[in-house]
Amino acid sequence: MLRNLFITLTWCFFTTCLAQDKNSKLQPDAIEVYYGIGNENTFLFNDTDYLYKTQYLKVSFQYVLSDKKNRLSLGIQPQIHFLKHQLLNPFFVRESEINFEQDRISFNKLKQMHLYGLEVELNIRRTIFSKFDVSAFLAIGPALIDTRTERLAKGFTFIETIGFGIDYRLSNRICLSVRPAFSHISNARIQLPNSGYNVLNLETGISWKL
Repeated sequence: MLRNLFITLTWCFFTTCLAQDKNSKLQPDAIEVYYGIGNENTFLFNDTDYLYKTQYLKVSFQYVLSDKKNRLSLGIQPQIHFLKHQLLNPFFVRESEINFEQDRISFNKLKQMHLYGLEVELNIRRTIFSKFDVSAFLAIGPALIDTRTERLAKGFTFIETIGFGIDYRLSNRICLSVRPAFSHISNARIQLPNSGYNVLNLETGISWKL
């Protein structure tokens, strides 16, 4: 149900934007599509308590706020993440917790999970050479995760991302991007558990200027 809702809302927003007149405020200035991979086991984190990997698809509807020396834009970004998670340290689940023995067995199995998110991104971009730009971005938004683990409750959560990018312009309308980024996923203690996930991502994408 969550997957169908996510796909429906994304498709409706996408088709609405494309159907707008060029002078409409609803039509974005550019549409970007990204594929990314992420892993908790990196030089930054490498938490031995758990395994967490992700592959994700993201569509970004970019609205230019300022286009002077530095271009400032706002992005609306529906996305879907395909996750793998496994508890590696069973003693992370404490004996004081209810049904701790069952949870240790359950969480110790490799899980296939999904996360559906909608981030709002603030992006600043600057041209450094004739065809190359560099950018920095910060994004945050609500998300839904479909499986409970020892680190995060099932249901509503938040995803926060910070990173930078290198863009290469193939033409005046088409651009290729590579963007390393750091993401944190947690629910602000709306539910427990809420240890969350820290992930280092690498995403590649293509953008079309409308």
